[in-house]
Amino acid sequence: MHRLAFCEAMYSLNLYYTMKRIITTILAASMMLAGFSAAAQVSVGAGYVNSAYKTKTTSGSSTSKTSSPAQGFYVGADYDIPIVGGLSMVPGIYYTFATASKSSSILSLASGTGTTTEMYVGVPVNFTYSLEFGNEGKIYVFAGPTFNVGVMSQYKLDATSIVGDYSTKTDNYDDSDYSRFEMLIGGGVGLQYGAIGIKVGYDANLLNRYTGDNASNYYMGRNQLHAGVVYSF
Repeated sequence: MHRLAFCEAMYSLNLYYTMKRIITTILAASMMLAGFSAAAQVSVGAGYVNSAYKTKTTSGSSTSKTSSPAQGFYVGADYDIPIVGGLSMVPGIYYTFATASKSSSILSLASGTGTTTEMYVGVPVNFTYSLEFGNEGKIYVFAGPTFNVGVMSQYKLDATSIVGDYSTKTDNYDDSDYSRFEMLIGGGVGLQYGAIGIKVGYDANLLNRYTGDNASNYYMGRNQLHAGVVYSF
């Protein structure tokens, strides 16, 4: 058991430093590109997030899957660095909040509600291609990876029964089998006129966030749909 815990801790540590090196390299490249571009532009954005938490269990020749929705919001900023023509590199930093609740009851004897809440800080690195129209309008597509670190993941249970009330909170990251780190890949479209714009995108998970000894047979991951408004300076 101690050897297993040590291996899981080393896996998480190696993943942390790998993602740290990737993010540092991306940010350094972004700053270098920004130094060559006088047209770099900062924008802020906020909007709606719909996350799908997916699991997949394999046992022999049988496979079972689940998908649980969660809703929330995001807020953050981007730095648009023109490369050539309508092509740009757009790194950013974002905060994401998502929550989901599920209630159940046993006749009139007991009832309860379980609520999962998660918060992330992420660094998306998108490449965009824009086409201008009119004097101030543009339509664009974007695609690229997002590197997220989980700030909080909490499960809260509130229950009521004929013998009394019960409430408890669990930190999901206390279980070393659930990684804080995730890497998503995705894309979307946007429309901007003047300083105001809207965009919609979808991201799919690339890493198995379950790091236990049965990771080859069990998968945990999160995909997300996001839509919001953008203001460019």
